Amino acid sequence: MADAEPSQPPGGHRRRGRPPASAGPGTRERILAAAQRRFGELGYSGLSVEQLARELGLAARSIYHYFPSKRALFRAATDAVFDDYVAAVAARVLVPGDLRRRLHGFVDLYRNLYAERPHVLPFIAVVMLEGIAASRDARRGEPPDQGAFGAEDLAAIGSAALAMNRLLVDQAVESGELSRSIGSDAAAALLQTVGMGLGLASLDPDVPFLPMLDALDLLIDGTLLRP
Repeated sequence: MADAEPSQPPGGHRRRGRPPASAGPGTRERILAAAQRRFGELGYSGLSVEQLARELGLAARSIYHYFPSKRALFRAATDAVFDDYVAAVAARVLVPGDLRRRLHGFVDLYRNLYAERPHVLPFIAVVMLEGIAASRDARRGEPPDQGAFGAEDLAAIGSAALAMNRLLVDQAVESGELSRSIGSDAAAALLQTVGMGLGLASLDPDVPFLPMLDALDLLIDGTLLRP
């Protein structure tokens, strides 16, 4: 699924000193934004640093000035996306109110990302797929550094999202909104699975994404099925 060895600058070392002439203010952010978009479209193995540099009109060494390898670029792009995602969840989902209102906020977050930052959801899906592959390889005893992530990286990436899901579930249990027969782990895993499923659906251009979110709103309200 991923390259056996990530792209490296000549000699395998990060170039130090002043950035190349093609780099300038905002170049690092421009590289990260382009990387998120193109990794989301092509996957980790489908995009090289050299290809990204050409598309940005930069020399490859301009990218290597900021990121010593393709893997480092992917991880930096991942950190930036998940920092924004966690902040958005805190603002839109972890708001006062009952669980139903919070779940509608979760759906609305995905609706907003799809409309205003359409590259984010496919990139998150690619990150999840890379993480799943890393976990699979770890279970098989294969070397952990073949792809974008090792298994430990997936745990770190998912910990913040899982913590928020657990918070939602625990508060819903305390307020009596969830049946006590449903374990907290199972309910948190369900929320995690829904989020992953929405991200994967965003990879398919044939999926009617916004109508699907409308249907999810109806499911949350309990009105999706006819009485």
